[in-house]
Amino acid sequence: MNKLITSVLIVSRKCFFTIILLVVSSCLFAQNQQLHFAHLGTSEGLSELNPNCILQDSRGFIWIATTDGLNRYDGYRFKIFRNDAKDATSIGNNYVQDLAEDKDGNLWIATVGGGLNKYDRKTNRFTRYIHNEKNNKSISSDFLSKIAIDGSGKVWISTQHNGLNLLDPKTGDCIHYLNEKNNPKSISDDELMTIYKDSHDNLWIGTVNNGLSLFDH
Repeated sequence: MNKLITSVLIVSRKCFFTIILLVVSSCLFAQNQQLHFAHLGTSEGLSELNPNCILQDSRGFIWIATTDGLNRYDGYRFKIFRNDAKDATSIGNNYVQDLAEDKDGNLWIATVGGGLNKYDRKTNRFTRYIHNEKNNKSISSDFLSKIAIDGSGKVWISTQHNGLNLLDPKTGDCIHYLNEKNNPKSISDDELMTIYKDSHDNLWIGTVNNGLSLFDH
């Protein structure tokens, strides 16, 4: 009986060590496997080699913001949207900095020099929101850095030199948030790098010269 138990234990140990060796071998094999990347550049149709932002929309398209137009990739080919001086419904500027999609599937585009643009899928056209010195409810600058869309569908835009803007898409009007030297509760700087909306709808704004600002609704 003791010999039988001993034999069973020996066999069990052999099986255990065999399984361990197989697992280790599998892990080592997996680590040695090479990862393969597909390279998509100008020869494949991309308009420019230095993307500023990449977004996958609700329909699966990949949108790429570049300094030479807005690119849309469907998995097979690129479609490029560029400014056309003769078409007011084309994108406002070829220098595209940032992208965001709202709950209705509209694409919002921050440009450098062409203001804020909204792409309407139904009409395949762009609506431009640009600075107008005669209208204090227009966007404060056409040179933008980032976009964020809050829970109510309003669009927050950080500009490169003229503070933070809040756009109401229903009216097209903007509220401006600028630094006030004597107001410690104002935004800390007018030169903005980035903006982020957290899960509580608070806005985090990264500035060029004065750290981080938090906007609490």
